[in-house]
Amino acid sequence: MYGWKARIGVIVSPPNTVCEHEFERMSPPGVSTHVARMSRPPGVTSLSPEVLRQTNESLPQVAESLGHVKPDLIMFAHTMGSMIRGPEHEPELTNMLAEAAGCPALTTATSVVTAIKAMGLKKITIATPYPEELTLMEKDYIEKSIPELQVVSHLSLGIESGFAIGDLEPSAACRAARRVDHKDAEGLFLSGTNWRTIEVIEQLEKDLGKPVITANQATMWLALSILSIDGEEGYGSLFNCART
Repeated sequence: MYGWKARIGVIVSPPNTVCEHEFERMSPPGVSTHVARMSRPPGVTSLSPEVLRQTNESLPQVAESLGHVKPDLIMFAHTMGSMIRGPEHEPELTNMLAEAAGCPALTTATSVVTAIKAMGLKKITIATPYPEELTLMEKDYIEKSIPELQVVSHLSLGIESGFAIGDLEPSAACRAARRVDHKDAEGLFLSGTNWRTIEVIEQLEKDLGKPVITANQATMWLALSILSIDGEEGYGSLFNCART
């Protein structure tokens, strides 16, 4: 049977073309992932706070649909979608997802914050593929969630189409990481669950000499930690950290 060790349900945004592949690659033997997509108003392709809020309205139904595969855990794999209402709403969001699916739940927002804390980072840089407005909202979310943290540099690629983000090659993440790197930064966060990053994490850590956290990597790391399952090698130093 697939998922004999654990089944993980995954909620993604409508245009996401990356999550399935990255989560499958990071899944240890015996762990299966099962994906469901949120809905979005017809014809909408651009990224904006209002579009994210509208898309999130379908979350209860999507989480409930994943409950039919009897997952051990579900994760809302959408960085900005899980941050859009601010950290004060995170418990409400997680509880709603867990109740709808009938199992524990986590979000990429919680995963990223937990990963930064686990690695003991106090100064980081952030690179995202989205417009500047969303990047600044994300910066604010992380700094509010970890008051002692400072984001010393950030970079937005300014891509307004979620689907177009999924078409970026991993080399785009490499270039962005090098552009945003800062001498005072202790680590780097590459945001966006529809941004291909896992192929370049370890090379970037070698090149930059500091930890690299990515949206999908952090989400899978926290899921496996909660399930007490060891992660696979090859996806960065985060997988050597215990959650705090």
